[in-house]
Amino acid sequence: MNSIASKKLAIEQVSVEAVTDMRISKMNLDFYPLMGIILIPLKLSSPFRVHYFKLILSILKIIVWIWLSTTLSKSLTNLLNSRISFMSL
Repeated sequence: MNSIASKKLAIEQVSVEAVTDMRISKMNLDFYPLMGIILIPLKLSSPFRVHYFKLILSILKIIVWIWLSTTLSKSLTNLLNSRISFMSL
């Protein structure tokens, strides 16, 4: 009796995990592409995970550098314009 209950529980657990996995994969493809980027390495083997994360980090570094350069150039331009207008007074 106990083994039947444990087998039933194991089957229910596997089916719940399968449904959850299907929902996560559908959610990644349809609605949450950024979440898919994070969850893709979980399906890759170990050496590919390292390369994948290095690629993601390098892309993020490029984005941060672009953002910083545009922000700094805008602030420097504003600073120079304010100095020029102050000197002309």
